[in-house]
Order: sequence, then C-alpha cells, then structure tokens
Amino acid sequence: MKMYWKIIILLTIYGMILSFTFTFRTINADEGTHLMISLFIKDLSQYILNNGVSGAYKFGTNYLVYYPKITIYYPPLYHFIVSLFFNIIVSEYVAKLVTLLFALGTIFFTYKVGEEIFDRKIGFVSAAILALSPVMFILGTSVLVDMSAFFFFMLTLFFYIKSFKSGKRIHFILSGISLAFGILTKWQVVPIVAILILYLIIERKKIKIKILKNFILSLIIAGLILCPYFFVIYKLDIINLVLSGPISAGYREKDPQFTSIEGWLWYPSALLNQLTPIIAIPALLLLILFIIKRERNWKLILLWFLLFYIIFTIIPNKDERFIIPYLPAVIFPLAFRLEKNQKKNFIILLIVIIGLECLYALYYLPLYHYPVKEIAEYVYENKIGNVAFVSEGKIYSSAFMFHIAQLDKERTIQVFRPCAFYYKNETQIQQFLKENNIYYLVLTDDQNELEDFSRFKNVTLVKEFEHAKLYSFNLYDGKSDKKCNHICLTEEEICYNNI
Repeated sequence: MKMYWKIIILLTIYGMILSFTFTFRTINADEGTHLMISLFIKDLSQYILNNGVSGAYKFGTNYLVYYPKITIYYPPLYHFIVSLFFNIIVSEYVAKLVTLLFALGTIFFTYKVGEEIFDRKIGFVSAAILALSPVMFILGTSVLVDMSAFFFFMLTLFFYIKSFKSGKRIHFILSGISLAFGILTKWQVVPIVAILILYLIIERKKIKIKILKNFILSLIIAGLILCPYFFVIYKLDIINLVLSGPISAGYREKDPQFTSIEGWLWYPSALLNQLTPIIAIPALLLLILFIIKRERNWKLILLWFLLFYIIFTIIPNKDERFIIPYLPAVIFPLAFRLEKNQKKNFIILLIVIIGLECLYALYYLPLYHYPVKEIAEYVYENKIGNVAFVSEGKIYSSAFMFHIAQLDKERTIQVFRPCAFYYKNETQIQQFLKENNIYYLVLTDDQNELEDFSRFKNVTLVKEFEHAKLYSFNLYDGKSDKKCNHICLTEEEICYNNI
C-alpha cells in the first residue's frame, strides 16, 4: 500500500473517532472565552461592513458591557477563522470542527516533516503515534487556539526544511507567510525562530549565503504581515496585557517555577499525560540515546526539544497544552528506532503500543456534562432583567455568555461575572444589583470563600439545576437606566456608548 493511502486512512480513522466525541464535554471557561471572541469578530465584521469603521471602537466597548469575557490579548487568526464558519451557523460544534481540521493538518505535516528529515516510514509511524495520543484526542476537538498554533508550527517547519534543501525563494516566502500566520494564532509559535537561527549558526559551514539571505527575507515578510496587528495592539495599549497575562497567571495559580526542581520536572512529567507512559518513557530514553549517538539530524531534534523545554519551563504559567509543538521531536527518535529494527516482532510491538495508546486516550477522554446551556435557555425564555454569576466552578460565566449570546441576538441581557462582587459588603451588593437591573443570580455548588453567598440578601430560589441554583433578586424593579459592567482583567468599569 502506498504511503499516502496509509496517511489518508490514519487521518480518516482519527477524524471519525474524534467527530463522535463532539458532545462528550460541556464547554469550559477557556472555550467559552474563545467562542465569545469568535462571535464578537463575526458581529464586529458585520457591523463594519454595514456601517464602516468609524463606530467600531464603541461597538467593541458596548459588546463588553454585555459580555465582559472577550479577552483581547489573544492573537486573532483562529477566532477569525471560526467567525467565518459562524456565518453559516453559530455553534460550539462548528468551532470544534475547525479545531479538528487543524488537528488533521497537524498530523499530516508531522508526517511530512518526518519524511523530510528522515523518511516516509518514520514520518508515518510518528504521525500515527501522535494522532492516537491523549493530547490529540483532548485538544483535537477543544475550542482552544493551541491546536491551530501546533498546525502552523509544523507547517512553518516543513516549509523551512524544504527551503534549506531546495534554496528556492518561493519556499522561503511560504515559510515567512506561515510563520506570520502562526504568530497571529498564538505566541507559542515564536520559538521556531530561535530554533532555526541557532540551527543555521551551528550548521553555518554547510549553509550558503543565498540561503541566509532568503531566510532573512522570510523573516522580513513575516514582519510585514505582522505589522498591522502590532500597530493595532500598540494603539489599543494591550501590549502589557499580552506580556503580563502569562506571568501573573503562573504566579496566581502557584505553578512550580524554574527556581525549583519541581519546575524543571513539570513538563517531563506532563509527557506522561500527553503521550501516555507507554510512549513517553521509552520516547524520552530513546531521545537521549538518539542525541548521544548523533543520529541523523540530531542537532535539529535537540534544538527543537531543548529550546521549547527551557523557554516554557522559565515562563511562569504552565499548562500541558502550551508545549505541544515539541511532541514530534520526542516521538521521532522512537519512530526512528522502531523503523530501524524492521523485524516482524517490532511491527507487532508498534501495533500493540499504538493500540494501547489509543485505548488509554479513549479511557481518559474527559466526560462531563453541566447544564450551562439549559440555564441560558431558561434565563432567555423567562427574560426579566440581567443575570449575574455569583460564583464559577464546573459552570463558567464565559460558557453561559456564549449560549445566551446565541439566543439573545438583540443583545438585551447583560451578564455579570463574580469579580463584580469582590470586596463589596452586603449593602454595596444590594445597591449594585438594583443599579444594574440584575434579576437572576447563578450560584454554583463549588463556590469559594471569595464568593460567599451569605452576603446576598433579598433573594429567592427560582430553579435548581445540577451543580447550580438560579435565584431572583426580590428588589428588582428594572427602572435603572445605568448600563455598565465590570471588567475583571483590568479591574475597571465600562459603560455603554451610543454610536
């Protein structure tokens, strides 16, 4: 069987399995945020097409007054792509389909990169191991930017490897465009520049001047494509949010830092969840052996793995999904060793390993259903004033915002987040609820001490859901003309502006 048919079968199996998992999980906090950003971009685009750009800033501010969870420090490309699909239908399943397409592309270009730096068999084995790993099962349908960033990382690396081999300017131009698209998706793509620069320095005796010139040209092309975006974030003064967000989150969430042993062991330990212990442990050992024995393209593999590991260990905020672009560098040495021993028992071993990996991934695939959509439907069907989340836990305000925005196309219901009530006493809360025409209050079962519900007086239980209760504010009269909201990230109040 030709290798392309094998990769098509692999992608088909992966796509079919994951398409059946779309309904396994209720959207979480981050997914709700990315869905809201995508919906905002769709609505903003329609507004600009109909009215021009003059009122776009006020339109954005007014959108935040209703849905104060549109985080503006994310690069916009993933959300823009999802927003295009939202023109067909606004649904979390549409966004999951977009992520799945990026996942399929990531697997394919893992195969292509493996083919370029090793051979087709190693590329295919690596793609198969990656495709059936837990991290690809979980992130392959999650409404997060990480999978699209992973795709552009692999696409960019593929184009650059082709460029260095062929020396053709067109390949370098495509590399620069892909690099820019990657950075416009998520900042995690940036390390590829450091990897390539160090690789060129190490291999400088083998690199022709023409290739160096074209490489610089590719970076210039990427910079030119990025200029409008950098100009916008400069004018909107959100650079501090971009830089400080990951730093503050890491310290706030008490992630282990690079100053401790736990910090340096965090990502190697995460590999056990990303790839399963069946794959991760032998893969790490074979990576070390691969580098010690200086196997084919060992310098590129070492730089790829090491730079990601060091950079993301130093960054305060840690999450297993942040570092996924380095997974092929871990998998390739394992595939190299399996392919090198082309005996029947090794082929059987490969099938067993990949089969166990797939079963592990399916077994640990998250399954949780929380009634956030049902709460949104109830609030919309019984429209009386605005709604506030007193607490968040299994059910998140950002997920609720997306579901209410799907229904409330006229934008009549404002949503308030728990941070709006922080540091307010009982009297201030009563006044806040009345001033902002808040009728519904959502209280989750897993509230924390900052969200003590005992401070909320004059409330009546309206309906009880699993993991949440919906209350009404007895003093609501709907007479206030105030239309403002509290933004948690910047800790400020913003108010509606007539356009």
